[in-house]
Formats: sequence, structure tokens, C-alpha cells
Amino acid sequence: MSRVRSNTWKTSRWLRQYDWDWTTDRPASMTEHAAQLRAEALPRRFYYHVLRVVKEDVAPDGSDTFRVGHVEKTELARAALDAAREPQPIPAIISAAHEASGATRGTMLSVVQALIGAGFIVEAGDDDEPIIPSAVFSAARTLYGCFQHPREIEAAIRAVHERRPKTVLEIGTAWGGSLFCWAQAADPEALLISVDLPGGDGGGGYSPDYIPHFRNFLFAGQTLESRLGDSHASEMLREVTDLLDGRPVDFLFIDGDHSYEGVKADFEQYSPLVAPGGLVMFHDTCEHVTPSSVAPVEVPRFWREVKTGYRHEEYIGDVGQKLMGIGVLWMD
Repeated sequence: MSRVRSNTWKTSRWLRQYDWDWTTDRPASMTEHAAQLRAEALPRRFYYHVLRVVKEDVAPDGSDTFRVGHVEKTELARAALDAAREPQPIPAIISAAHEASGATRGTMLSVVQALIGAGFIVEAGDDDEPIIPSAVFSAARTLYGCFQHPREIEAAIRAVHERRPKTVLEIGTAWGGSLFCWAQAADPEALLISVDLPGGDGGGGYSPDYIPHFRNFLFAGQTLESRLGDSHASEMLREVTDLLDGRPVDFLFIDGDHSYEGVKADFEQYSPLVAPGGLVMFHDTCEHVTPSSVAPVEVPRFWREVKTGYRHEEYIGDVGQKLMGIGVLWMD
């Protein structure tokens, strides 16, 4: 049975914009070489589709590579996308974009057709493309950087999306890759709170300049609140509690201080805010092998202790691996 076409079109819910210069604004914890690779692969500013931004390709030598699927952020593209914020027939979108931009109707027709081909403008009622965890992780890793094992984070994205949390609290954000993943998996009107320590061990944290950059990857109805400081401080707990304003946390991700006392403090301080049935996840639960010059990762020790009191699961990418791992607690 064929589907009845709606005859109205609108921007996809997966449409995002990107505006960042890795050559001048690399995180303190990212090497200059890694930042340069991103600067070479990513345009300065562009529109992208979360589930389509990373396109697998084959290099001339036969090796696997990728390219970034995007549309340049021009006045014509902006005019067309603004015209399609609400469901409209294609002629109405073209007319509105024509009036806003001054470009000819023929030019705007070509722009709209290109945006439809990229998946940025879709038929109304047909834009609820299901989330693809692997695509979300690929986008996070390419656009922001993400310290995660693919199979582990994909399982975590799936678990978070099943709950569709309305409140997300992340302790330890670093470059923003995991926060990107949670935003895509959460309720489209969720409140996301990021607590991060600039200059902290293990990730280096982010500066206030990153906050608008991170807000670009949200759904239109989502809100991001960033608090930069020590997650263990009582003042930080008060700030987070004030932001919640009586709402429980549906999903808590702990990836900050990796010492035993540090991860224990984060759990004891913030887990009471989690709703019954909510999720708490820890990163780096696998036994780690670290050089003597690096502070040991003691999350596994705390994970072994805490998991016995809860329904739990662990996502491990490869048997016997000596790093990463995600532990999940259900706060039933």
C-alpha cells in the first residue's frame, strides 16, 4: 500500500549547524596535530544532518576513509531553511526564501532541491528518522572528539534513548563528544547540565567559549546549562540543584575525576538527584594499565563495590581490553 504524500515540507529534526575554528580554538587537552586534522577535514561553518554527516568512503589506495557531508552555511541556505521551519508546500518555501534573500525563484528552487537531497528538508510527518547510534557516535567523534569505544558508546546511546531522559547531568565533558551523544538520545525538550573542570586531570575541561559551540548540537527545544568548576564542591551541588528546580535527573553520566575518592564523591553527591528508574553510567570501568607517570584510573575499584547494590550491566567493546568500559546502574 503506497503512502499518501503530505504535500508539505519542513526542516528535519536532525538538522544542526556547526561554527568552530579548530586552528585557533583547540581544547588544551587536544594535541595540535589532532586539531589540525579536524581543521583540514571540517569547514569553518556549515549545516549538517546528524545521521548523515560522516560518509564512509574509499581512498585511492583502497583504504577506508570518510568525508563530511554538509551544506555550506550561506545566506541562501539559511533563507530556505528558515522558510521551512514550519510545514509548508514547496512553492511557499521557495516564495518565502525568495522574499527573504532577494534571490530569484529559480535559484531558490535549486537551493531547496539540494537541501532535500541532503535530508535537511523532508516531508512533514516523515522526518522522524529513527536514531542510529553508530551514526551519532561517528558524528560525535568527527565533529567534537569522543573518548569512547564505538561498541560501548553505541550500546549506551541505545539505553539512554530507550528512556528518552528529560534531564541529563554529565560530570566531565572535555571536548563535548559524549554530551553530543546524550543530546541526540534524550527527549527533544530535555534539560542537559554539563559540569566540567577547566584544567582538570584526564581531560583538561573546556572554557566558556565552548558553550555556544555545544549548544549548536541540541534539538531546538533542548536547553544546555554549563557549570565550570569542581564537581565535588558543595557550591556546585547547590548550583546543579538550583538548575533542576525540583526536577529529578533521569540520566547521570560520571566521567570526571577518575580517582577512587573522586568517582565515589561524584556518585554519592549526585546520585540522590536521580529519579527512581533512572540511569547512572560510569566511564572507564575496565581494569586499566597506566604508565607510572600517569595518575591511576581507579573507577574499576569503585565500580566493583557499587554495582552489587543495584541492577547493573557493563558494556565492554572487546574481551580482555585494558581501558574504557561503561558501567550502568538502574536506580530502581
